[in-house]
Amino acid sequence: TGLEYWSIDKAGNEELPHKILTGIKLDKTCPTIKTPSRTPDGETFPDQSVEVSVEVTDAVSEVNNVTLSYTTNDGATWTDLSMNYNSSINLYEATIPSQPSSTQVRYKIVSYDHAGNNATLDGTEPYCTYQVIPEFLQLLIMLLFMIATLLAVIVYRRKHFM
Repeated sequence: TGLEYWSIDKAGNEELPHKILTGIKLDKTCPTIKTPSRTPDGETFPDQSVEVSVEVTDAVSEVNNVTLSYTTNDGATWTDLSMNYNSSINLYEATIPSQPSSTQVRYKIVSYDHAGNNATLDGTEPYCTYQVIPEFLQLLIMLLFMIATLLAVIVYRRKHFM
């Protein structure tokens, strides 16, 4: 199929033959946003930034831009970060700056293609939220790690030096 077109002058003469333009693509399809990942994916400590990566594709007119928006006050305000395309891993990436202890961070991802279609991963999914652990939990985790390391050294020495 194609688009047929012609002109008619003021005297009513119609251009013949009509012309047909082919290869027109009408893009009504939104980009596809897959499940994002984040680093670190587990515990997030105070003053630790979080890198979010996501695969975004658009087969017809291609991806124009991808934005990560995050909130630390339950959606009262949002901060937008432009996600950069990393061609070596085919993912879009952005880094949420470090946040204070006990902060809950929620993020969403919005993508536009070159035809103006957009898709939003709205941030209500559990993988779009993380909690910055309180400082006392961070200290407790570090203390438990040090105790476990000390116990491992004691066990090792007993086995090898007795």
